[in-house]
Amino acid sequence: MPTFIYTAKSIDGQIKSGTVEAKDQTELAHTLRADGYILTSVEEDGVHHAARAGAFARLGSFRGVPLVERMIFTRNLAVMIGAGLALNRALTTLGEQTTNRKLKDIVSRIAEGVQEGKPFSECIAKYPAAFSELYVSMVRVGETAGNLEEVLNNLAEQMKKDHDIVSKVRGAMIYPGVIFVIMIMIGYLMMVLVVPKLADVFKDVGAELPASTKLIMLLSDIAINYWYAALAGVIGLVFGVRAALKTAVGKQAFDAFVLKAPIIKGL
Repeated sequence: MPTFIYTAKSIDGQIKSGTVEAKDQTELAHTLRADGYILTSVEEDGVHHAARAGAFARLGSFRGVPLVERMIFTRNLAVMIGAGLALNRALTTLGEQTTNRKLKDIVSRIAEGVQEGKPFSECIAKYPAAFSELYVSMVRVGETAGNLEEVLNNLAEQMKKDHDIVSKVRGAMIYPGVIFVIMIMIGYLMMVLVVPKLADVFKDVGAELPASTKLIMLLSDIAINYWYAALAGVIGLVFGVRAALKTAVGKQAFDAFVLKAPIIKGL
């Protein structure tokens, strides 16, 4: 007979978990019910570990859940709690209905944690890429005050406002973004095709060149002969900035720069 890993809860809230051999999940549920427990989660041993390993493998490459998916999840969870559905049951249902694979894995893990008796805020705090510190803190307050439904509704409304703002900003930045890319391409072509010809003319004339012109000629030489080093430098700079922004010191430095930078600080 197969071996099942299960979690069950008694009427008075006591949690019981372990492994047991049974013909199938139905027989296991009947056995636990006879002992006064209700089966809350069960997986076949072996399948359980394979699924867990697959989930962690996918979460290893997890880079974030779209704002829309988080907003829908939060709003639906608030509706289910308001309708009187138990939190663990609501999470299980949402995990089954969610189409985003990354969010599905996360919600499934959160549901398991809640079924084991852990606080909801503690479970979501394990996934900072999906739930921010503010989100976790507000959920913790909602659990303590007993108004989790209201807190979730407020979070969903705030995320909707954030989504509207992001959509407007993206729409407004399309045209400037296209122009910026074209300018970069034209500048590179000038450095590679035009500046070298002008440099030859300046050498023939023998005139003393200003520092700005010498700098442009140097950049042109780098773009032609050391383009791989320049590309590696740009990529390294991008990844370095991203890594710095993930630290507390980097975040503070970036915020200080934004608040003091000309033009940007006005926004």
